[in-house]
Amino acid sequence: MSYIYKINYNLDFYKPKKDQCLQCETYKKLSKPQEEQIINNYENHIRRRDESFSAKQLDKERASNNNNFCSATFDLQSVVQIPSSDVSSMYYSRKICTYNLTLYEAAPPNRAFCFLWTELNGQKGSSEIGTAIYKWIQQLSENITEISLYSDTCSGQNRNQFVAALFLYIVTHSKIETITHNFMESGHSYMEVDSMHSTIELAKKNVPVYTMQDWLTICRLARSNRHNKKCSNYTVQELKYTDFLDLKSLANIIMKNRSFDIKGNKVNWLKIKVLKYEKNMSGVIQFKYNYSDKEFNIIRISGKGRPTKFPDNLKNLYDKPLPISALKKNDLMKLCKTQAIPEEFHEWYKSIHHVPKRKKL
Repeated sequence: MSYIYKINYNLDFYKPKKDQCLQCETYKKLSKPQEEQIINNYENHIRRRDESFSAKQLDKERASNNNNFCSATFDLQSVVQIPSSDVSSMYYSRKICTYNLTLYEAAPPNRAFCFLWTELNGQKGSSEIGTAIYKWIQQLSENITEISLYSDTCSGQNRNQFVAALFLYIVTHSKIETITHNFMESGHSYMEVDSMHSTIELAKKNVPVYTMQDWLTICRLARSNRHNKKCSNYTVQELKYTDFLDLKSLANIIMKNRSFDIKGNKVNWLKIKVLKYEKNMSGVIQFKYNYSDKEFNIIRISGKGRPTKFPDNLKNLYDKPLPISALKKNDLMKLCKTQAIPEEFHEWYKSIHHVPKRKKL
């Protein structure tokens, strides 16, 4: 494909100078001759990369032609902060971390979503990520019965038993019949959703931020600033501590087994490339280690015991806002005192709960 663009149109694909794949870069620097095992590992790495991109493209085309099918990519943006401005003292101060789970639908009109929350309301673990995805699924059109998701391979946030438990719960309790979760090859996980991050960063440039409302506005207007007439603004939603679901508790209830497949083989979650959940296969997780595998392996989450019984409702993860550290609170108060943070916002910063500083013994 790249050859056609070069020869016929005098165009080439831009090769990013950052976020390079460590395995690819290490291989390029190796001196020859190379060991056969190293060559095989590299070739398998490239094969998995190509397979993941091909699968994503096929799902994109399918989503464009099938009203019952939705394909989307999702990723957590790099941590942004409150407050944020060009004042020099701001740079050296501890600030409130703000998280943004972005999600981009593959089919036109390419709806895009931002789910934002601060460290006062949640962390950036699998329960928070899963909750944001659940919020998106609840906003899908009534005719959608099958979902295909693509993400990076971060095991702490999305490739784990907690998100798996949520997807099992969704296909059991909703109109969704099938959810497939696909993982891009490590080092080659750039997706359509990543364009949202650069668009938001561009919209933020030279714009001071003092509250969450500022970030919500920046995200909401980021796409309109690019003058994209065919696409609507990002759908932006702030998540509070009362929104987050306790997926760890759900997993503890239903996931009696996640370590062995039905053949007795040990499951290597870190190497899984595709996870699939179906309504007509309750209590079962299907998985592949390669996109090209013809058949799915199967995990029966109830083990050899009774059929899986799902709870009717999900528990909340938090019952109150989360405090910040005493050192961070002290830095924020200094920014207020020096007027780096405008006076109209001081009361909100003063009201933020913090963990009392321990006295030295």
